[in-house]
Parts: sequence; C-alpha cells; structure tokens
Amino acid sequence: QEGGTLSIVDSAITGSEGYAARVEADSARNVSGNTFAGNGIDRLLVKGGYALVTGTWNNSNIMDAYELEGNVTVHEGATLTIAPGATIMARDGVGLLVEGDLAAVGTESEPILFTSTADSGPGQWAGLRFDGYTNDADGLLEYVTVRYGGDANDGVYANVSARNDPSHVTIRHSQIYSSTSASAADYGFLNTGAHVVISETLIADSGEVGVYQEGGTLSIVDSAIAGSEGYAARVDANDAQNVSGNTFTGNGV
Repeated sequence: QEGGTLSIVDSAITGSEGYAARVEADSARNVSGNTFAGNGIDRLLVKGGYALVTGTWNNSNIMDAYELEGNVTVHEGATLTIAPGATIMARDGVGLLVEGDLAAVGTESEPILFTSTADSGPGQWAGLRFDGYTNDADGLLEYVTVRYGGDANDGVYANVSARNDPSHVTIRHSQIYSSTSASAADYGFLNTGAHVVISETLIADSGEVGVYQEGGTLSIVDSAIAGSEGYAARVDANDAQNVSGNTFTGNGV
C-alpha cells in the first residue's frame, strides 16, 4: 500500500518472494484474521507515518510479526492497543513514538514483545518513546518485553523513554533489557519530565543507568535492576522515597 486506505481480513497471502504485505501505519489496524505463510518474510511491514485513528494491532493474524519500516507515531487523540501475544519489530534507527496513548497489555501466558528486526543484540532499534510535549501521552505496559533498543532517535538512547508533562507511563510485570550503546550514554528507562510508575519489572543490561530521571515523578517498586554498566538508578531527591522493595544487583555501581 502507498496511500489511500486498505483492509485485509480473513484472507491468506502465500508464496511472495518478499513480505506478505506492506501497509500504511494507519491501516495496520485493519489487518486481522489472516494467514501469512510460505512467503519470503511472513511479516506485516508497516510503513513509517502516523497511526491517526484508534485501533488494535491484533494477534489474530497467523504471521511472524509486525515490522516497522520507518518511525511510527501514535497521533494525539488516538489510542493504539497491542493485543496479547503480538510481536512488534523495528529496523535500525526506527522507533514507536507515542503522542496519544499506547495500551500494550499482555498476559503471563501471552506476553507482548517489542524488539529489533534482527532480534539479536542491543542498539538495533530506537525503542518506545512517550512524548507529552503538546498533549497527554499515556502508556500502559503490562506483561511486555522490550529489548535491543538504544539506537539513537531524536537524541534519545533508551529502550523506553518518557518526556514532558503531562505524560503518564505505567509499567507492570514486564522486562526491559539489553540496550547497551557504545557511542553514548544509554538507559533502560529514561524519564525527563514525565510521570512514571514501574512495578514488578526487570530492567537489565543497560549501557549507562538502568533507570534515569531528570524531572517529573518516578516510582520504582518491587522490581529488579541488574547488569547496568553504571548505577542501577538515578532519581530526583523528591522521588527517592518512592523507591522501595527492589533488588539492585550486578550493576557497575
């Protein structure tokens, strides 16, 4: 697809030498109940651009993954829901920017995965970014794994980042790991001015600091931070009281 609108439902695509399908970012929500098998790449390739309308990237398609070809932005006023069991991959330097809302709620048996196209090592994609500069960009991640981010995008090196009031991001029962970047300070989670709650989550193998705060508010509860090259966490003085019940092990400091 190149422009216009597209819906693919309850169909089969097979035998293509390349991808099963390539769609605009705003049309990915209209692809459901299909079987992609026997293609060169059994993925739905999502073109960079805006997801303008509220919708769901579901797990009803029999395919390997959604793959982001370019930066995808969840537009202000829209909510993108990621269904349990879905896999989202992104190319080098490509990320998912949330200016509206993102609801990625998996289950213990069907977690959601965000990773790089190669899915083989750190710094291979730009990660998840929540930005409330002009609006309320909210996110809920539950039973989600985010790995192999840390590639630069708009000067941000992190697996997950949230910036600017009034962004609110809640992370529960999740894993954020392997975001090492040799070229710059790199973080598992970077909070610059947003409002963030992290609980019962593992943050591991970050290049610089596991969780880094500069403004906003932050709570880290009943979580584990391990394998950071520097400190486990750096928080503002007002939020040190909101860090409790955690395990910090195997970090540089």
